[in-house]
Amino acid sequence: MKLKHLICGFAAMGIITAAVADSDFGTEILDGGKIVPVKLQMLKSIKEHLNFCFAKNYEDGTIYLNHSEGIHTVTERGNRMYSTDNGETWQVTPFNFGGFNGFLNKKGEKCQITGWTSEEKDLHMIQLTILNSDGKSVRTKKLPLKLPFVSTLRMHRKVIRTQDDRLLLPVHCWVKGAPKRSVFLIESKDDGESWQYLSTIMDDPEGKYAEGPNEADVVELANGDLLAYVRTGAPSPMFQLRSKDGGKTWGDRIKFADTGVAPEAKILSNGTLLVITGRPGVYLYVDYTGTGTKYQKYQVWGGSGSSYSSILEIAPNRVMVIYDESDFGAWRNQSRFSRIMAATFDIIKDDSLKAPAIKHPKAKNYKNFYSAECMQPLLYRNLFIGHGMLNKAQGEKHGTYWEVREIAERPQPVLHMSFKGENPPFKFAHCYKNIDDDNCSFAEAGWEVRVNENVKSPQFRVVLTLKGYGQAFVGCGREALMIQDEGKLKTVPFDAGTKFNDFDLKADGKKGTFVLYVNGKEFYSGKLTKVSSTAGSKIHVGDGSNQVYGSCDLTYLGFTFK
Repeated sequence: MKLKHLICGFAAMGIITAAVADSDFGTEILDGGKIVPVKLQMLKSIKEHLNFCFAKNYEDGTIYLNHSEGIHTVTERGNRMYSTDNGETWQVTPFNFGGFNGFLNKKGEKCQITGWTSEEKDLHMIQLTILNSDGKSVRTKKLPLKLPFVSTLRMHRKVIRTQDDRLLLPVHCWVKGAPKRSVFLIESKDDGESWQYLSTIMDDPEGKYAEGPNEADVVELANGDLLAYVRTGAPSPMFQLRSKDGGKTWGDRIKFADTGVAPEAKILSNGTLLVITGRPGVYLYVDYTGTGTKYQKYQVWGGSGSSYSSILEIAPNRVMVIYDESDFGAWRNQSRFSRIMAATFDIIKDDSLKAPAIKHPKAKNYKNFYSAECMQPLLYRNLFIGHGMLNKAQGEKHGTYWEVREIAERPQPVLHMSFKGENPPFKFAHCYKNIDDDNCSFAEAGWEVRVNENVKSPQFRVVLTLKGYGQAFVGCGREALMIQDEGKLKTVPFDAGTKFNDFDLKADGKKGTFVLYVNGKEFYSGKLTKVSSTAGSKIHVGDGSNQVYGSCDLTYLGFTFK
C-alpha cells in the first residue's frame, strides 16, 4: 500500500523544496535519502504529566534518561530511568545518575557534569558525577568554574568531545544587568576534571527576543566547524551559529526555525546531520550533506508535550527518538494520559533519491504551498495543529475529523474537514500555522474551498496577523463571508457552498489595508484591525472556539510572508 506524504525541505535561510513523495509502510523519501520507521515503544505511562526527556547512550548498550513527573512548576519532580539493552527494556534508576550532560571519560567511566543556580556570581561550583564500576553507585567531585562576568548558571544539555580531544558544553545564564539571557560555551582540556569559559555564543543586549538566548546545543561537523542551535523563546526564532575556530568566535546568527525548544544535534555514522526540536510537536531536521545548510523537516510527533526530546544513535544510522506526550503548558490539571515514547528510525542516505515537486498550478504563486493530497500527513506534520482533529477512522463518531477525498467536481483531491464535535476535546477544531514574524509587513494567503453545512456560522476562516501592524480576518459561511474591517465584523452576502471558490487575501502592514480577491476579481477591501503588539504573525484555519462550526472541502492552501 502506498500513501502520499509531504516532504518539506527547510534551509537555514528558508524553504528549499515542498514535494509529495511515495512511501511504503510509513517510509518517507527526502532529497538525498529516506527515513524508515522501525518501531514505536512506550517507556512509561502515568496519570500525571511526563515531560523533559534528556537521554544519553553509550557503546555498551546502556541508556540513561532524565525526565519529570507532575505539572510543570507546580507538582513537578525529577525522575530517572535506564536501560542496559539498548532500549529494549527499562527500569527506574535507584542512584543519582542520568542522561543530562553525560559523557564517557578516557578511562571508560560514565560521567555527568552539572551546575544549576539562580545565584549571580562569577565563581560557581559545579559537580562532576562518575558512575562506579558496579553500575549502581556514584562518586562526586566539586569543581570551580570562573566566569569573566557575574551571572546565573544553567548547564544545558549535552557534552561533546571534539576532534582535538576537548570537551565542550553550552551554558545559558542571565548576566547581571543584561536585559535578557545569554548562551556561552565552556571547555575542558583535561577530560572533565576542570572547566573554563571559552566564548559567548549569543547574547541579546537590545532585549530583542522573547526570552533571550537560552537552551542550546553544539555539534562538530566533519570539517571541524562547530554549529550551535539556540532557543530564544516563542514567538522568537531559533538560531543557528557557526564557529570556524573551535568555538572561540561565532559567526552571524541565521534563523533555523520559527520557534523551538531544547535543540539537540547529532552527526550520524553516514555523515547525516540531525537536529531535534519542537513545540508544538517534535521534529527532526535532516541534512544529508552534514553541512548545516540543507535541512529537510520530518515530524515525529504532532500533538502536545514539552517537546524536550533526545536523539540516540543506537546502531549505525539507526536512531531512537525519546519524547513525551503530555498536556504540558496547556492546562494545569491532570492529563487524560501522559506517556514517554521511543520512536526508532533508520536514516538512510542515498544521493539518487529525490522527492518530486508539487505540480498543482497554484503552487508557483506562493512561497509555502500545500495541496490537498499532501494535507493528510500534514495534519500530523504541522501545517495544521489539531486539538481533537483526528482522521476519519478515529474521529468520525465525534464529528471532528479529516480525510482526503477524490471527488468528481475537482481534478485534484480535496481535504475534507469536519468541525462538529459535541464533547471536549473534540468540540472545537483548532488548526493554525506559525510563520515568520521578523520584519514581516506583507502577508498573502490563497485557498480554494467549499463549505458544506447549512449553518450561518463560518465553516472555514483565515486570519493573517502582521506583528505591529494589524490583522485581516475572513470567514467563509454558507450564505455569507464574515470579514473584519478595522475591528468591526461585517457580514457580506456570498454563496460559498454550492461550488468551490478561489480566494486570495493580501494584507499590507505598511498601508494598514487588506484586499480580498474571489475567483480572480477584487471582492472587498478594508483596513487592518489593530491587535496586541505581542501577537505573533500566524495563519489560522479554525480558531478553537465556537466561531467556526460545520465542515468544508479544501483543495489547496498557499501563503507568503515578507
